[in-house]
Amino acid sequence: MSFPGRLSVIVPLYYLFLTFVAPESVISEQCSSGQLEKASLQKLSDELNKTEGLGSVGGHVGTSSCGSKTKTYLENESEEDNIRIETGLEFIRENDFLKFDEDLYFGSDEYSTFRREQLSLVELVRSFIREVKGVRALPLGSSSDKPNGANDEYNKMSWCFYPYQLKNLVGVEISIYQILKDFYYKVLKKELPGGHLPVLESYLRDIEQSSLRAITNVEYANDMRNDSLEDPYLYVASHPLLMYRMIRRFVEDLQHILLDLEEYEDLIEALYYNANPQSLVFPTNQDLKDALDSILRTQEGTSLNTLEFARGKMDKLQTDIHVSALHALEIGAYYITEKNYAFAVEWLYYALDTISVSKSFVVEKYPIIEKFFRKTFNHAIELHNENWETVSTNYWNLNVFHTKITPPYNPRSYVRMKELMKEEAARSRNNLEWNWAISVNFMHVCAGKNLQTEKEKSGLSCWLQRKHNPYWVINPLKMELLNRDPPVYQIYDFIGDKLIAKIKNAAVSGLERSTVVDRNDASRSIVEQTRTSSQTWIYDNKGSGKFLLPLSYRMQLMSQLTLVPPESCDAYQVANYGPSHHYAPHIDSFEDPRRCISKGNRILTIMGYLSHVKAGGRTGFPILGVAAEPVKGSIVMWYNLKKNGNDRDMRTWHGGCPVVFGVKWITNKWVYYKENFRDFPCGLNPEE
Repeated sequence: MSFPGRLSVIVPLYYLFLTFVAPESVISEQCSSGQLEKASLQKLSDELNKTEGLGSVGGHVGTSSCGSKTKTYLENESEEDNIRIETGLEFIRENDFLKFDEDLYFGSDEYSTFRREQLSLVELVRSFIREVKGVRALPLGSSSDKPNGANDEYNKMSWCFYPYQLKNLVGVEISIYQILKDFYYKVLKKELPGGHLPVLESYLRDIEQSSLRAITNVEYANDMRNDSLEDPYLYVASHPLLMYRMIRRFVEDLQHILLDLEEYEDLIEALYYNANPQSLVFPTNQDLKDALDSILRTQEGTSLNTLEFARGKMDKLQTDIHVSALHALEIGAYYITEKNYAFAVEWLYYALDTISVSKSFVVEKYPIIEKFFRKTFNHAIELHNENWETVSTNYWNLNVFHTKITPPYNPRSYVRMKELMKEEAARSRNNLEWNWAISVNFMHVCAGKNLQTEKEKSGLSCWLQRKHNPYWVINPLKMELLNRDPPVYQIYDFIGDKLIAKIKNAAVSGLERSTVVDRNDASRSIVEQTRTSSQTWIYDNKGSGKFLLPLSYRMQLMSQLTLVPPESCDAYQVANYGPSHHYAPHIDSFEDPRRCISKGNRILTIMGYLSHVKAGGRTGFPILGVAAEPVKGSIVMWYNLKKNGNDRDMRTWHGGCPVVFGVKWITNKWVYYKENFRDFPCGLNPEE
């Protein structure tokens, strides 16, 4: 289908919106006069923003969310809106055969039809969103998986697992945005009748209301003062909803915009010169899936309220970023494919509520919008109830509510299974082998809940430690006892800011995806979703890592164990966690005796926090019922073996809680038994 001018696009659902956004009497008058009253245009723009049907994320016409120096592109443009609306109406009149095919989305058995065609609900939803936003048509259910120049080896490094690479992508997109925005005003609005390209307008609006809003927001200025983030682009890469929206723009919007505008040689030259997208491997569908997985992983590993999370609340922190109805629709559809029906229902409820509550005459005049949202929401409820009986009796599965859903659905009336399991799981803390209770308790301590009994809490305290060495007399350790038996200590202000900066600078270029030991073959390590951080190693006994040797001596004085000879401990493992990144509960000591032959087993773990985390990112001990808070410069220390030096202490299950918002840096130092068996405190009872 050919659009007047030089561009080729599909006829977007947006044009059909314009047919119904004004009363018939007004439309007939406008068609004859070619003009709309300014008040009607203001009302139209307000209504479109309220519905968020065009990919907007709230706000009103005439407000600038990007600072006083940046003008929002909808401000003071009533004359241009006149032309745009008239052009859309004229285009539809000239092509009256163009109609939105309701049967495509609302056939008698549309969901099973799409399953027969091997299309998922997510692909159905995305095709709907593409048409709403005016994206050039691709075969339904497909997308451009790889841009030109991409290679399979590079794509193995997902953007979502490397916050500092993602930070660079933010900078690239800001450059692209500035070029496209200038082109939109100076060229496109003059050459196209009405200057109208819906997907570009939607793209500009989305980035202005997300990444640009965050970068210019006062929250970032506060972060700079608190030294919790290095630069504004990292702020964007640290927020799970911002990350998802940016990845989505690259995958679903930006590539199509560049295709539509490829005939404008000056524009393409400017992009290549300033943003250089040709050398950039664009995020792919897999990256978009990873971004959706990040949101899912964050919710599954914490107790975040879905409706609050969708509006930008991260743990106890309220941010200014939320998602639109279309975003929530896609997230809910993805949750259905992952068989997480409780979260799917909640996200789709938010999407439907966002569309319905506005009472927009756009929706009233064009009910297919709400119809699509409601159909998807009802479908999620049906799937939830179909799977409820088999899932609800399985404590391992947290994907349904505590009862079947009966109309009318009220989100406050349904408590997730994890809430019902809390007391039962707490009573099962003495079960030391891996079981469902460890997973549930881990989720609760990650949410900041303390599961210790009053007896376990008694005697826990903080103090200044001046004993064991004269060094601590003038520089006492700031100790906190988190658990008495086995002892877990958190020691504050142990690593200075300058040393932390040096460690991070030495580590950032060598980060690779963290691995776990293959359960089927202990001789090899593999990448798994149970551990989603990235890491590198720094050796304090050789090369450029020798700057860490004083820290090793300090740890040696603190622990009263030997750490300096290479065979006494591992090198420093430095790990980086971005949004949603976590490490599932595990035990640091080795289960396989073959790994203990040369050095013995891991007797002690010393873990240092190299950054603050705005929300989430705790280190949780599900058996002990407590979590350490990520405080920059502090270290957490615990023993992995019993006092007999032989048996693993199975009470030391622990894990890295999902980072809800921020970037988390840690370093691990594992101390081995053979060099320390004389100094390791032993007990009289061989079972201890």
